[in-house]
Amino acid sequence: MKQIILVPIYYFFKYLVRIILKIYHPSTVVIGQQNLQQKGPLIVISNHPNTLLDPLHVATRLRRYVHFLANASLFKNPIMGWMLNQLYCIPVQRTQDTDGKPLDNKEAFARSNDFLSKGGCLYVAPEGTSWMEKRLHPLKTGTARIALSFEAEQQFKAGLQILPIGLIYDQPNLFGSKVQMKVGSPVAVSKYQTAYANNPQETVRQLTDDLETILQNLIIHTETLENESLFNEIQDLYYFS
Repeated sequence: MKQIILVPIYYFFKYLVRIILKIYHPSTVVIGQQNLQQKGPLIVISNHPNTLLDPLHVATRLRRYVHFLANASLFKNPIMGWMLNQLYCIPVQRTQDTDGKPLDNKEAFARSNDFLSKGGCLYVAPEGTSWMEKRLHPLKTGTARIALSFEAEQQFKAGLQILPIGLIYDQPNLFGSKVQMKVGSPVAVSKYQTAYANNPQETVRQLTDDLETILQNLIIHTETLENESLFNEIQDLYYFS
């Protein structure tokens, strides 16, 4: 769907959202800001502990405009779907969105590839769903599939990179929560060229596993709910005693 919102208006709203985030999360620290200056086609990924706020925190720190992969269920309402398309969102289906029918994300992949081919920046939350937890849930393979299929179409000469960002909230559901953004080093997709030529499916899995390990190292990955609960108890004592 064609966007009618002009880029200057996008940047105006982006600036406005950044001001609102500064009010809502006044204590926000960004580590690795130098890694935000990437040029060329880029996929930005992060963990997803705080629903709407996660992509906003990421997008407002990037100087370029960003397209977002968003759950297809959000587009079912025609008015909402139109608005999301104007806000540079691309619908992607999950298993829970299709009532048991096979997934069909050909259009999402096509739109993503077209955007990346123009040097665009795409944001993806590869866990697929927001979890208000510090631990990282297993990543879906969609990010790796988009990245590798795009580079394969470009003979692995497009220079696509994947930029990992870890988001840590001390109290994600509260106004004034402390936020830390850890921006990791970009991953060059081209280094998977030989592996992809030999075994595409295995390479998708390998890239997904590599990205999962990187994100785990950028956040507080507690592995289990029991460890998560223990960590939260200690954190509450530290911040509120």
